[in-house]
Amino acid sequence: MKSIIAFAVVTWFICAAPAVAAVEPILVLAAASINTSKLEELLGREVVVQGLVVKAHMSKSGDAIILDFSEEWTSHLSVIIPSELFGDFPQWQNLQGEIINVNGVIIEFTGRVGKHDVRKPEIRITSKEQLLFPVPIPF
Repeated sequence: MKSIIAFAVVTWFICAAPAVAAVEPILVLAAASINTSKLEELLGREVVVQGLVVKAHMSKSGDAIILDFSEEWTSHLSVIIPSELFGDFPQWQNLQGEIINVNGVIIEFTGRVGKHDVRKPEIRITSKEQLLFPVPIPF
């Protein structure tokens, strides 16, 4: 049943949403392909990404769950789940190793993380409906 619902939602994002929002079509991308070199092109664009979560971890400050799609986290897309949505993702640790779909707008994160100066793309989750377990998207 989850697969049918996920398929219906992803199909809507891909097919119906561009017709409703006459601005720019929603892009469907492989999460691991989104890195700093594509940031300018994708900044502010609504996308549906699909990818393997290689690391799911809590931020050092404890105010966000971070889902990374690449070991090269300093330059590749991360999905950020803020603390106000923790209740919607009680089993967030189980996302590591899972393939997920995420719908959202690409924003830029610039800052220092530990020893690293970081400039990278992010998607900030504002509702649990943005994260889906997928029916594979053909790229």
